[in-house]
Amino acid sequence: MLRQHLVSRRRVLSTAASAGAYRLRDRAQHVYQEAALVPRFRGVCNDGTLDADAKLAALAELMDASHASCRRDRNLDQCLTP
Repeated sequence: MLRQHLVSRRRVLSTAASAGAYRLRDRAQHVYQEAALVPRFRGVCNDGTLDADAKLAALAELMDASHASCRRDRNLDQCLTP
């Protein structure tokens, strides 16, 4: 079962890569950039010194950074799916 899954997965990746649309490196870079934002987001949520407005502003800034990174390096609709 695992072998069949891996073969199927490899076939999908190969097909997508040959189409030139998969851009695996770009996708991986986006995932790592997003992962780096998670501790910062959690830190803002858990910061007891910020009032609700300050938290909302800080969280909005992090969300804007997330969307900007996606737009900057690749089309927004290409971040997660080919």
